[in-house]
Amino acid sequence: MGGPVRFLQGASVGHGGRALLTDVNLELQPGTVTRLVGANGVGKSTLIDSALGLLPLVDGTWQYPHQPGSTGYQHEIGYMPSTVAGYPNLTLKQWLDLVANGFSVPPSQVQATWENLGGRGDPKTLLSNLSSGNRKKSLFVPVVSIPRKAIFLDEPFEEVDLYGQEVMAQRIKDQLSTGAAALIVSHRSVDHLLPVDTTLVIEDKKLTESTEAA
Repeated sequence: MGGPVRFLQGASVGHGGRALLTDVNLELQPGTVTRLVGANGVGKSTLIDSALGLLPLVDGTWQYPHQPGSTGYQHEIGYMPSTVAGYPNLTLKQWLDLVANGFSVPPSQVQATWENLGGRGDPKTLLSNLSSGNRKKSLFVPVVSIPRKAIFLDEPFEEVDLYGQEVMAQRIKDQLSTGAAALIVSHRSVDHLLPVDTTLVIEDKKLTESTEAA
């Protein structure tokens, strides 16, 4: 499956020049699940944004070979945020068609992924007007529409029904089977859905690997 997927080396991450975390080294192993935990406000989402290259580092090195927005990056990295401040002014159908067009896959395939998740909503409904669980599913669809090198999922199972959680977990496993590395932020255990290989903990401005069961 190849070597580790490297993102950060000796990095300090934060906002406006103020570091929330220091001396961060982050690399993910292909075919494995890494769970990221920590108290509210310690910098989990900031760490993800920094690892994805979406937030400038306070210090250190961003190591991923493709720049955000490039074709290589878009086709190798999948990201599901926990929420979106302003959903695109698109209907459900427009969103699914956009995913299909963006990754050059048949619209029927994307539609099938949505339906397999138990997605519900009139095709003409705006994304912002979907239920919270269906909005989550809509954000998940592009992550698994093509094979990835790494996927980042921020609280993916929150507000999703049990059936949807199980299907999401299976689609994540499908990605793992083709060599993807997965990082999942979840304040609840995901062991009943996915095997967690590594648990990373944010505490006292440091990122460390847990020596205890997740």
